[in-house]
Amino acid sequence: MAAKIKKARGRPKVEPEAKRSLSLPPIKVNEVERIRIEARAQAASVPVSTWVRYAAQEIDPPKRNVIPPLNREAWLQLGDELNALRRLKWTLETEGERAVVTALSRVEEELKILRNGLIGAATE
Repeated sequence: MAAKIKKARGRPKVEPEAKRSLSLPPIKVNEVERIRIEARAQAASVPVSTWVRYAAQEIDPPKRNVIPPLNREAWLQLGDELNALRRLKWTLETEGERAVVTALSRVEEELKILRNGLIGAATE
């Protein structure tokens, strides 16, 4: 009888150069500096430790996609309409209406572009 090979379990191993260490001592800051650091981290939507790491490497944190308040309602409503359109496409596809599904796919792509434009996101 052949020996049974055990499947590896747990977290996959990380390459040594990709590992982060905890060898740095804690950073001491005064109250004003702490408030300033926390505010900048919150504005970037990242934890303080991540913001400090980015700042130490002189890297800008990734830009977050904020929906302007004026466009939020339209953005949410377009999301609902896109979901309804996808459900309609699925129903028609199961009934064999290929030409209609193709036309609806084009409308869906245009709505996605419009919806991304409301939040200033890049279009594909």
